[in-house]
Amino acid sequence: MKMTNKEIMKTMYKMLPATNKLEAIKSILDAMTENPLWLLECSSKEFATVYRLHNTEKRKQYLNLMSFYEVRELYIELRTHYYNSVAVDKIF
Repeated sequence: MKMTNKEIMKTMYKMLPATNKLEAIKSILDAMTENPLWLLECSSKEFATVYRLHNTEKRKQYLNLMSFYEVRELYIELRTHYYNSVAVDKIF
């Protein structure tokens, strides 16, 4: 049984854990670079702004300018969608 690219992308990506702002930024940038399918479910204003920058360096600069609270909220949104997609993958 051959897996499609979408299935491979879903199963191989692991979101990085974070305990502070710098780790959260690294995790967010990694998720946006890998661009897994569950990223399409994110819909916050912060996510849309960062995602549309299309350049990792610009994204990093923008995330560093954001407050800790905004970065934290964005990380939580991404992590929530990540864990929801992992749970769905394990069910099916």
